[in-house]
Amino acid sequence: MFKKWLAWLLCLSVMLSLCACGGENPAESTEPSQTESTTTEPVTESQEELLTSFQTAKEALLSVDYLTLSIKGEDSRSVMQETPRFRKESTTAKYSGLQGDLLASVSSEYTFGYGEMETSKYFYAEDFVGGTVYATYKDAKYREEISAEDFLACQVPLCLFDADNFGKVTLEGGAVLHFTDAVALESWIAPDYAELISAEATATVVENAITKMTYEAIFRQGAADVSVSYEVSVNTATEVKLSAEAPADADSRNTINHANLLPIIDQCYYNALMAKAKTVEIAQLVTSQAAGIALQTVTTVGEYGPSENEYYGRIHKKITQFTQEGQESVETEDIFNDGKYSFYYDGELSDEQDMGTTIFKDAIFNTMAEYLIFGNEITEATITQVDDGYLVEYETERQDVLDRFKETTTLEIFQDSTVLDNASTAYEQKAISGFIGMDMDCLRIRSFSADFQGTHTIDGGNYLLSQQITYAYDAPNFDVYKEVTGETLPETEPAEKASPLFYHVTGENGEEMWLLGTIHIGDERTGFLPEEIYAAFDASDALAVEFDINAAMEALEEDEDMAQKMAALMVYTDGTTAGDYLYTDTYEAAMRHLKYSGNYSAGVEMMKISIWQNSIATAMLQGHRSLTVSKGVDQRLLDRAEAAGKEILNVESMESQMKMLTGFSNELQELLLKQTLASTRHEAVAETEALYELWCAGDEAAIRESLKEAFEGDDALVQEYEQAISTNRDKGMVESAKSYLTSGKTVFYAVGLAHLLADNGLVDSLRAAGYTVELVSYAN
Repeated sequence: MFKKWLAWLLCLSVMLSLCACGGENPAESTEPSQTESTTTEPVTESQEELLTSFQTAKEALLSVDYLTLSIKGEDSRSVMQETPRFRKESTTAKYSGLQGDLLASVSSEYTFGYGEMETSKYFYAEDFVGGTVYATYKDAKYREEISAEDFLACQVPLCLFDADNFGKVTLEGGAVLHFTDAVALESWIAPDYAELISAEATATVVENAITKMTYEAIFRQGAADVSVSYEVSVNTATEVKLSAEAPADADSRNTINHANLLPIIDQCYYNALMAKAKTVEIAQLVTSQAAGIALQTVTTVGEYGPSENEYYGRIHKKITQFTQEGQESVETEDIFNDGKYSFYYDGELSDEQDMGTTIFKDAIFNTMAEYLIFGNEITEATITQVDDGYLVEYETERQDVLDRFKETTTLEIFQDSTVLDNASTAYEQKAISGFIGMDMDCLRIRSFSADFQGTHTIDGGNYLLSQQITYAYDAPNFDVYKEVTGETLPETEPAEKASPLFYHVTGENGEEMWLLGTIHIGDERTGFLPEEIYAAFDASDALAVEFDINAAMEALEEDEDMAQKMAALMVYTDGTTAGDYLYTDTYEAAMRHLKYSGNYSAGVEMMKISIWQNSIATAMLQGHRSLTVSKGVDQRLLDRAEAAGKEILNVESMESQMKMLTGFSNELQELLLKQTLASTRHEAVAETEALYELWCAGDEAAIRESLKEAFEGDDALVQEYEQAISTNRDKGMVESAKSYLTSGKTVFYAVGLAHLLADNGLVDSLRAAGYTVELVSYAN
């Protein structure tokens, strides 16, 4: 987990300075508006009559005391152009007392699948009686205290749509009102940041009564492309008679808030496990006091398989065994590539053979799903909205789940699930507890954890058997192929290329240097830069970057002393924890974010606030539709330099950047954390995308304007932040530039864009020092 966090932190150093110093939020001018009306034809008298007819029928529908809805619905989501995953719904909803004491009975059958294939079904039912929902999901039963208003808000609404969200209505077949030219999505369908592509609706109105409605919409929600469709038949003629009595087993049911989200847990599991491109990190600690052994296993699973004929998979494990005699570690790696299976043991090839794709896919699936606890297996939970998703903090006391964990945990140590039971005279166990993070944009799991403990009594002594396991599922991204195969997917030249700011620096004595402002994220445009940049790069003697992250990460893998030194910078060493410096509400909000995003680990309490803040900020930046760190400008240049054998110069160092990021005062670290928590992933992604577009446009005046205004806060804290993130570093970068110019080499100098154009940045400082700094014009 340390190295994963470190990689994220190092990629953020310049982007954070650019984001934090933004003036007007660029996202405000670039984010599509969902509520802004488009130009439509004036409403004709005929349309006015149709709208009046619909409004009259809608008001009549909303004023009934009882009704029955027959609902057919489908939600289909695609991420990274994969085959859409769908959930189909067949629901009967009966309501009585809509204008007074509400009674309701809602019964649903849901079907999961992808493409044209249906793969699984489940049933979910709710009865609302006297302010309580009594829910049944698979073989589990729950209760939830909830108001009638909130209960109805969780259901498909009585009327599917609002006529104000459409610009045109026409009459078809004498009774069907057809609504088109949509200007907004329905609020119950998607959050307000979703981007509408198209929507239409119909209402069948007979004798001023709505008898049928349909609604279809296509939109973008975060990284997902979504389509939804609903068809509802309305029956207000048949009186609905429902029991006002609570079920006989009401008191024995488990109480869970948001019980209706339990089926969504399984849908998120399904979508994540069936995704064509995915990576998961699994941290596992298994302990047996009876054996005197603890096993720590870190497993990284990666899979990229857009088709049966193009499938790549990787399972890497580092297993460390702790005993009284000491510890031993071993690493294994299973690799599947184009029908070839290879197994490596401590870096040495141990086995190689032809293998069917299905066999390895099953191994990936089993590794990712073995310990998951499903929605109906939870017996107690608190479900909280976090960012654009939910965090489920749960317990389960189900005997079948406890038995399953005891068996698998024993197998991890003994390869025999019965050995401890056979040797013991008694066994006690605690409820399993843990958390689950659900991304509601892509409907995928982000995190899962389980803490299992049982105690065997053997020869009069009590011996603990335990397992703590956490899964961190990466948000869908385009780096998966490279992570699994080590190669980069082929790219298509973009129709519109980037024209970033690029400067030629010369001195009176023939000194020469090139200056390129970078941004640590990108898409295909960073791979097809103007030829003037590539010509200068290829002709240069060396590439200078903030630091060579490729070499740094390789050094961390090979130099344990360096890894420990870097890790020491990330934690408190005086016996305090992050919680000692934070208000309770900030601490709890941050912990929820860390758990939700898959950044929680056993040692997280010891980590500095700035590590929390940066990991949360990085998690929020995930979820781009096309931007990835691997396509950042500096990463592209480093790869190009390595391929050409070009010298790489480090302007700073991994250690200096880490010292800066973790060296802020506790007060500043708390301020930065609170500001991060006040944002959302959608806002962070929108702002980053807007900054990237600024970089691509290469408008110097606009970029300088965006750097003028600092983030808000106490003046002393603002000064501390700017001094560390910008002023001190800019001075060092200017001195490095001067030394390169007098070195006799032509250096291609590529550092974060903010360091070029900020006050006292490279461009203005080099000009003040007497150098000529010219903005390069591109031929095309």
